[in-house]
Amino acid sequence: MGGAGQVNCAILGSRGLVGQRYLQRMVNHSWLNPVSVIGSSSTVGLKISDLPWSLDEARPELPEIVVKDLVDIDQLISELRAEKVEIIFSAIPDEVAIRVEKKLAKEGFIVISHALAHRMDSDVPLVIPTINSDHLTLLESQNYGTGYLISCSNCMVVPIALTLHPLISNFDFSSVNIVTEQSLSGGGRGLLTKGRMGMSINSAIPASQKV
Repeated sequence: MGGAGQVNCAILGSRGLVGQRYLQRMVNHSWLNPVSVIGSSSTVGLKISDLPWSLDEARPELPEIVVKDLVDIDQLISELRAEKVEIIFSAIPDEVAIRVEKKLAKEGFIVISHALAHRMDSDVPLVIPTINSDHLTLLESQNYGTGYLISCSNCMVVPIALTLHPLISNFDFSSVNIVTEQSLSGGGRGLLTKGRMGMSINSAIPASQKV
């Protein structure tokens, strides 16, 4: 259990870049307290401190958390409630996100998702906090009881939007031409690992995800 005023959190995703970035940012956070990590069958039962570390920065001192699985979602929900989890940060593949994220929201958790599965849902806010936090009012139209589902924007949209927002606010223009190329970052942990091993990566991956 964290200190006074801290909010207990769970992370869906144990080995991916986004999941590990969440861990890195939360271990010394003043009010977010990671108490649970859920991963794939290859990591279930392992301590998070024993998993391969994929980020460039040094591995921080991680709490003694053993990776849970998603096989029995009802059992997982019971365990998360016992740990007094309020917020779930989800960094799992789209096919899994479709199956579990709304269910977790309906069970009373605040789910913040990095999957594209729900980005186009009319009642799910797609939020970049410093730009459109007011879009959280969409949560009032959700019917999940005390739970909520929020989506994060495409990884290329965030820096573009942060750059354009002050320009649009101060200058009169109606269109912008943008070209993005996602290579290692867009390929995730697997492609990043191959790049570090010296394998040749000759093509870029267009940013074609829904935003």
